Formats: sequence, C-alpha cells, structure tokens
Amino acid sequence: MSVQLKRRRDTAANVAAFTGAQGELIVDTTNNRLTVHDGVTPGGWPLAKLSDVGAGTLTTRSTVADANYVIVTTDRMIGISALSASRTLTLPSAASFPIGVTLGVFDESGAASSTITATIAASGSDKIDGATSVAINSPYGFVQLQSDGSAKWTLVSRAASSLPAVGVGTPADASNPLSVYGASALFNGTSFNFTINKSAPTNTASILFQDAFSGRAQIGLAGDDNLHVKVSANGSTWTEAFVVNAATGQPSFPQGIAAGAPAGFRNRLRNASFAINQRAVSGTVTLAAGAYGHDGVKAGASGVTYIFAASGVDTSITVTSGSLILPIEPTLIEGGAYMLSHAGTAQARVWQGTGNTGTGNYASAPFAATGLTAASQTNVEFSNGTILRPQFEPGSVATAFERRPPSVELAICQRYFQTSYGPGVAPGTANAITPYAHCMDATQSYGTVNVALPVSMRSIPSITIYSPHSGYIGYVYNGNSGVDVVAFAGSVTQNGLMITVNGVSVPTSNSLYASFIASAEL
Repeated sequence: MSVQLKRRRDTAANVAAFTGAQGELIVDTTNNRLTVHDGVTPGGWPLAKLSDVGAGTLTTRSTVADANYVIVTTDRMIGISALSASRTLTLPSAASFPIGVTLGVFDESGAASSTITATIAASGSDKIDGATSVAINSPYGFVQLQSDGSAKWTLVSRAASSLPAVGVGTPADASNPLSVYGASALFNGTSFNFTINKSAPTNTASILFQDAFSGRAQIGLAGDDNLHVKVSANGSTWTEAFVVNAATGQPSFPQGIAAGAPAGFRNRLRNASFAINQRAVSGTVTLAAGAYGHDGVKAGASGVTYIFAASGVDTSITVTSGSLILPIEPTLIEGGAYMLSHAGTAQARVWQGTGNTGTGNYASAPFAATGLTAASQTNVEFSNGTILRPQFEPGSVATAFERRPPSVELAICQRYFQTSYGPGVAPGTANAITPYAHCMDATQSYGTVNVALPVSMRSIPSITIYSPHSGYIGYVYNGNSGVDVVAFAGSVTQNGLMITVNGVSVPTSNSLYASFIASAEL
C-alpha cells in the first residue's frame, strides 16, 4: 500500500494572510512556490524558484571588446574579447552587489600584458583588498571578486602570473614580489638556471645575506658588471673581499690574502702529478705530433716516446725521444712573469701559440718566463729526461708543489677530454662496461641514448662513438639482438649529447648500449 505525503496548500492571497507554525512548509498554489513559516510572520517567507535566479539574474555574461566598461550588478562573468590598449572596467558599488556572489573578469583575447592591462577599478571610496584597483596584466589572466555588501571587494582568485606579490609560509609583502618563510627550499630540474637580472650596468643584481634583517654578506654584480663579494659587521659599513673582472676573468683580493699556504690553483698545468690517464695508455707510449697520452700532455712536432712509473703518490714521466707539451688555455694566462719548476731532469722551454711546433731554447728548471701575453695559449715543452711534479705559476718565485684532490684534478681534465670507459680501460676496448643505455618502449626506426657530461667542456667537443661490445667506431650495441647498430652523435653541447640510431628498426624492450669519448683539447 503506497503512502502519499501532501503539504498544506492554498492560494497566494490566503497563504499571505496565514501564519504557519515554526518550520512549517505551505504551498502557494497560485505561484507554485513553497513558503517557510516561522510562527510569527503572516505569509511566511517565499522561496525563490530557478526562474528567479536564472540567466537574467546570477549568470549574466557580458562581452567587452577593446573598450572601457561600467560593470552592472547583474553581471557575473565579463569576457574581454579584444584588447589593443589599456582599458578600465569599473565595478558597481559593493553595497549594490549581492553578497556571496562571485564576479569574474577574464582576458579571453590573450592580449593582456605588463603594458596593455585591463584594470578593474573600485567605485567611489570602495576598496579591493585595500586597494582602489586590480589589474589583469598577463595573457589570459583573470580575477574573481566578491562583495561584502558594504564598501569592500575581496579577491577570491586570480591568475598566478598576475599576482603583484606572493607569500609562501608568510604574508605577501608589497615591497617584495616573492616572500618565503621556511627551513629550506628546493629548485629541481634536469638543467636549472637561477637568474637575477638588472636593467643597467650601474645597477645591482646580487644575493644579500642578513642577520635579523641587517646585511652581513653580499655576492653579485654590485654597481658594475664585475663579480663582487662583500662583507659587513654591522649592515652599514661594507668591506670588499673579492672581485672578479668581467672582461678578463682575473680575480683580485682588495684586502689581501691571509697568511698561510699559497692560494689554491696557482699551478696553471693540469694533471701535473700525471695521475689522470683517461686514455689508459700503458707501457712504452709512442705518440704522433699533437696526439695526447696522459691527460694534459701531448706530443711535440717530432712526436714523442715516453715511459712512466709511480714516484710516491705521483707519477714520473721519462721522455726517451721527441718532446712532450703541456698546453695551457688562454683564459688561465693573465700575462707577465711566470715561474716554471719541477723535480725531474728534463729541460724545458715556454712558448705561446697554438699547434705543436715550439720556439726558444731549452733550459733547466726552475726558471722564470717573462713578458707573456695575456689570454694567449701558453705551452710548457719538455725534452728528453724525467718530468716530475711540474708547476707553472704566476710570479717569479717557485712555491711548493700544489697537490689538488684527485676528484678536482679529474674534473679539470674532463673540461678537455671525457670518456665513458672506466678507469684503466682504453677507448675502443671490446666487451667494456658502459653506464649509457636506453631501453625502447616501442618498436621504432630510431632510438637515442642521452648523455649528460659530468663536467662542462671547454668548447663543443668532437665525439667518437664506440660499440661497447665490439669496440667498433660509429656503432652502438643492441644487447637483445647481440648486434652492433650504426649510430651518430647529435645535439652536442659543452654539457651533453645524444647518441642516435636512425633508419634501423629497434624492437620494443630492446636496450641500446653506447660508449664514447668527447674531446675539446687544445
């Protein structure tokens, strides 16, 4: 048996004269409307129907095409369809706009920018979050506002690119576009640049370190384009500790260097202990003119033959014929006088220029080379005899041999030459382990092995690709099919490259393995 529930009902006239019980619902049959009663008000409180709050009341959309506009109280969404110059859209008074209803203004043209803005202005003495206006100043930007029904508008949402200031963990600060409070911050990416830009050379672009909002250290471009490091004990008096000249790259220490060991990186020779041997040369090494053996050493114009052996924690090289050149790139030469010293027996000469043919007479070290031209490739060339702990440093005084950590020395060498082969494995060795591989996620006629070089190289390097399986040049190895595949290097930069297979079908889940060397030698 079904049950029907019926509410009290009557005509509008009778309902208007009737006082219902508190919470009672009575149907107005004339207007097809419910009324809610409170026990004291004749007629109760009529409820709105959908037709009362339809498009004509709460969902009105207006389109503004490249013009100023006075927003009306029935507007709910305003689309700016065109914008060729800055325009102003004036709000109605906050008192006249329904409370709790959102008004949105949208740049549908995509033409808004920092110079072409759509400004939403408050009416009279009304405020928008305490201001007289708010602007859309980025393409497809928007703002959404609500009125308090009195004299205030609140921004409930806006495009992130239009925000005048952002606070993360702290209130936004009008003086700082970005304010962050917290224990740490992370910026992550495959490659990531943190850029601080200034509009003119005499302005400042720097990082300022403070203690209780009082400056203590500053690093950056302060008043010119040189790199400055400044410190302060009180936030008002600053002392410049370090400057790097933007034109020459030459560092200076306005306050001098504290007593102790000589400043690091005085030795302009790389791999002066001969510990780095990325090419894995062994036994009696014979090189043609200009060819490299140990990192940082190459054959002179007549080639070279040498042997090498451990000498304590260092390696000594003995030249038995020809000559051995230790080249120094131009950016490491400030010009003037330099001192050459070493603990071996081989005589040496210092000359400037590229290539492998040196000039000048050989002499026993230590000796000073004077009058060197700044920013010019400089070469230290040794004749027959032993070479042990060579050092080439600014000035006319030989100091103790500078022993750099192996990881630092390797990174210096990798600026000029890098290999995917492990220590002691010569490039082109068959059945070599490689860390560079790519597994295909679909059958394709191409595949790539992306390589990020561990050290940025001196210049865009030349690349030689090897199959780690056979050692053949110009191939990678398909570990699933067991065959070498023709490959080439592309997108080569100082920081990485892509090893690409093209025109050969590579099935799904097949893995490509690649070995390589990268050379940016002098």
